[in-house]
Amino acid sequence: MEAGKERIYRSREEWLRARTGYLTASDAAALWGDHPRKTKFHIWQEKARRLDPVTYDEASASERSRWGRRIRAAVLEGFAEESGIGVKPTPEHLLVCLDEHRMAASLDATTEDGAPVATKNVDGLVFKDNWAKEGRTVVDCPLAYEVQVAVQCLVTGSDHGWLVALVGGNDICWKRVEPPRKTLDSFLTLARNFWEKVDAGREPDPEGRDGVVLRALYPEVGERRLAADTEAESWAHRALDLKDKIETLEDERKWLEALLLDEMENARRLEGMGWQMTRSIVKEKEVAAHTRKEYVRSQLRRVK
Repeated sequence: MEAGKERIYRSREEWLRARTGYLTASDAAALWGDHPRKTKFHIWQEKARRLDPVTYDEASASERSRWGRRIRAAVLEGFAEESGIGVKPTPEHLLVCLDEHRMAASLDATTEDGAPVATKNVDGLVFKDNWAKEGRTVVDCPLAYEVQVAVQCLVTGSDHGWLVALVGGNDICWKRVEPPRKTLDSFLTLARNFWEKVDAGREPDPEGRDGVVLRALYPEVGERRLAADTEAESWAHRALDLKDKIETLEDERKWLEALLLDEMENARRLEGMGWQMTRSIVKEKEVAAHTRKEYVRSQLRRVK
């Protein structure tokens, strides 16, 4: 497949809004069902232009992702030095677009032969739980990141791409991603089916992770009072029953942990078959006061 058309936007705000017209590389991972933050409901709201991408981006971006953008140049430089692979940073606010398929990708960089390079700023403990490497070579990583690089390959017309991870701020490793043609074709089908649903107004149901998205969609609190229909009644009672069960289980958990602490007395560690309980002292620390931003709070409770 031929490479998509490159477009450079004047600002991050303009770039974010342009992305709503395309299914991007990170969006594809969410539709694939494997994205740490985004859901199908979230993506649908963005592409249906119900969710302002600029406002939501500022509200939802994590500190780690912000620092990932800030140190990207250093990560790319380290990758080039450690791997011997020549790297060319891409212009800021670049979008490579396959207009026919309404797909696009943002690139952190490309290699000298045009392969896309995606960088990730990964916490050391998260890496230990979800990644694996041998030397500098990543042998296992979250599927969402491989999907992202594969879609970047699709829109750039490259047969391979690179996933580069800076781990814990001082360790770098990478993975060469070579998506098969069958996988790339499946992304095109995924995009076509998704855009058909957006154009037809077929909105997916929200998931448990979509509370932040829903608060962004409805940021104000009106004066209306609604009477619940049968379906809403069912949802509410199921949620309340689960809440009661969780509270009961939480009380039982606290009781069992109290028994273990009583068993430990002043010991540092209590160990068993496949588990351990530890005690440590957290030193006193002053925390600067901060202002909490205004937000909409939701609460479900029983009433008499």
